[in-house]
Amino acid sequence: MSGDIISFRKDGEIITHRIIRKETNENGNEVYITKGDNNSIEDRGSISYQDIEGKYQFKLNGFGTFLEMLESRTTLIILIILMILNITYSKHIKQKKIIRKIKRETYEERKNNMFNYKAIFIDIDGTLRNDKKEISIRTKEIIKKFVEKGILIVICSGRQNKNVEQISIEASCSPYIITSNGAQVFDYKQNKTIFLNPMDKKACKKIYNIAIQNDCKFIMNLEEKRVITRLDDSASPSDILLKEPIDDFIEKHNIMQCLIQDYDFEKIKSLKSKIEEIKEVEIKNQSRALTNPKVLPNVTTYYDIADINTSKGLGVREFCKYCNINSKETIAIGDDYNDVPMFQEVGLAIAMGNANDDVKAKADLVTKTNNEDGVAFILEKLIQDF
Repeated sequence: MSGDIISFRKDGEIITHRIIRKETNENGNEVYITKGDNNSIEDRGSISYQDIEGKYQFKLNGFGTFLEMLESRTTLIILIILMILNITYSKHIKQKKIIRKIKRETYEERKNNMFNYKAIFIDIDGTLRNDKKEISIRTKEIIKKFVEKGILIVICSGRQNKNVEQISIEASCSPYIITSNGAQVFDYKQNKTIFLNPMDKKACKKIYNIAIQNDCKFIMNLEEKRVITRLDDSASPSDILLKEPIDDFIEKHNIMQCLIQDYDFEKIKSLKSKIEEIKEVEIKNQSRALTNPKVLPNVTTYYDIADINTSKGLGVREFCKYCNINSKETIAIGDDYNDVPMFQEVGLAIAMGNANDDVKAKADLVTKTNNEDGVAFILEKLIQDF
């Protein structure tokens, strides 16, 4: 048929050309007139049916030239490699599309049920506040709108109770706070403790000894105050200096969380293994430079240490139990490793743009950085769904 590609033997070589037309020779036999796709003139002589080695029913221009190229082993190998690469790439793209689709569908499903969210838990440092320790007017205004709609906005921090209360009031949040990395849940409007998970007293003494033996500052978060062993530039005006024997003090008070702090980065770094030997406690948070070599140390370096079962996730769970809220009907926003247990407890986890990649991987969504009003940005998006 005219237009078909045929392979034929001529002068000992295999040639692949296209049939131009069919004719009858002087002997009354049918023959074919052929031409290469890249040639401007017909082939000399005709081709009989017996000369045809193979036939391809393709009408694409240039296909005959392509088939000729296949006769080269090198070309064939290259073609096979390209086909394998194409299949691999196609699978990769398909997988990425599936992941995007799953994330999109998960978000859309949650988005369609936004009216079911009852509370939003927000971290302070690196999240609610920018690097200048400021809460923007934009953030305060959007938080106020959520509170007016009956959504609880709860600060969840590693900081001590009174300090978090002040920040909560400044940000126009609801009168509930989760402090000391989840060791305490407090209602400051009614001055009521909702939940406590104090540290083991013997463990506190061991941590104190590690700090003193290495000439480090030791800090204790109590229910309503913070007690320190050294007054220095890092002290807060509300901090209280320890003035009695540590054994007597610990026996009389519930310690929510301990901190070991110093100006010497390497010294603090060297104490990690000693702290980890104390089985009843765990490091809940630490200076970011201790976990990320790309981050330069701050003036002071610290470890937050609390009971091994304490976490922001525990604090969220106990708060939801108190308020009779399903924790999956809540949202969490944070930027650091101590926020991950909170992410695992809630229905929608949002990481800040300045968070570590490991933290982002644990979140459902990622917003802008704390210096770009990331909290305000995502809350403005979410409030549209109410």
